[in-house]
Amino acid sequence: ALTGALRFLEDVQPASGAAIAHFIRYIVPLCSPAPGVHVSSSSIETFGAVEMSYDASSEVLAEALVHEFHHAKLELLMESIELVKDTTSEAVFYSPWRIDPRPLSGILHGCFAFQAVGALWCDFLVKYPGHPRRGAMEARLARRTDEVSAGLEMIYRHSRLTEAGRTIVE
Repeated sequence: ALTGALRFLEDVQPASGAAIAHFIRYIVPLCSPAPGVHVSSSSIETFGAVEMSYDASSEVLAEALVHEFHHAKLELLMESIELVKDTTSEAVFYSPWRIDPRPLSGILHGCFAFQAVGALWCDFLVKYPGHPRRGAMEARLARRTDEVSAGLEMIYRHSRLTEAGRTIVE
């Protein structure tokens, strides 16, 4: 399934697929919290490792890899450049991706990672306009677009972005 996901990425986004294949050094299996629920995570402390539950769908795994890769990229950037001058680092803000409140830096992470996922589905739809699963991919793209828009609204409303932060957000 993972090989299929990497092939999918290399087909749809060759440069991104190659970068992700280079980035991943370890896959750490996670147990899914419920049937049909895919989970993934990554951490700066274990750069190059992605934790994820199994899914037979190459598309689901490809989306998770893009998502985690972009979390890692943003985390590295945030280690050296301040992007958001949070008024608070407490987890008090609405997140379109989770039921629990998040800090603004977490919202920024979600926007950055899911924007890249949206770009994956845009590229897929352009490359395969007659694909039999086009409707499902359009729905995935619409969902990610709505989530990122809601996240950006929280950032614009509640944060003070640095110049670098404004560049990333724009």
